[in-house]
Amino acid sequence: MQKKITLVLGIILIMACSQTLRAQFYGNEWINYGQTYYKFGVFRDDIYRISISQLYILGFPSTVNGENVQIFREGNEIPIYVSNSGTLTATDYIEFFGEKANGAVDAALYKNPAHQLNPNQNLLTDTAYYFIT
Repeated sequence: MQKKITLVLGIILIMACSQTLRAQFYGNEWINYGQTYYKFGVFRDDIYRISISQLYILGFPSTVNGENVQIFREGNEIPIYVSNSGTLTATDYIEFFGEKANGAVDAALYKNPAHQLNPNQNLLTDTAYYFIT
């Protein structure tokens, strides 16, 4: 009888604990797994132009409308200019302002973010990665 009571109490304890546990966010919730993303790096602050013909070489679909093109950096969509809002052709292009990697993502590594030596410089690299879809 003692074993049955212990077993029932153990099951109740597991059920109570499982209601309070949740998964943490990983930071990739912005990804739509039904879309294809093309990754490219930017190592200086500048205005960039990507021709659609360059994207076609990488396998970008030829039936995409310009109004559906998006570019993401660190999980945030950035503003872009697309030369055509209709179906994109090889002569169309995408323009955006790209920024090199800064220390914003490194701030989480410090117990006190004010102790970060240079918030404008990334600890590991100067290249920021962008994803076009």
